[in-house]
Amino acid sequence: MSGKWEEFEREMGVWGARPPRVSADAAGRRLARGLAPRRKQPAWWQLAAAAVLAIAVVTMLRHFSASRRTTSPEALPEGFQPADGNTVVWAVDSQTTVVFALGPRGSERGNGS
Repeated sequence: MSGKWEEFEREMGVWGARPPRVSADAAGRRLARGLAPRRKQPAWWQLAAAAVLAIAVVTMLRHFSASRRTTSPEALPEGFQPADGNTVVWAVDSQTTVVFALGPRGSERGNGS
């Protein structure tokens, strides 16, 4: 058994004594290049497209949120009538009326008051 270990140690010594194929400096630079994150700069057209998309989204949000805030009779479905600033009355039929009281933040309690 000791013969195999002696042979292994001798061959390991020969392998360890050989000169390196790549200098330590070059190997370190190669390793650092491989580990560094590579970030490609976005093209100008990608930035322009993102800006146009952002402007379109803001415009749509403003348009739809402004149209939801109105309580004019033309903006309400049939049977709905605005009572005052934050109240809408819905006449389901001649005997049934539902009153919606709208708050600035919606219903937070969920108890119908």
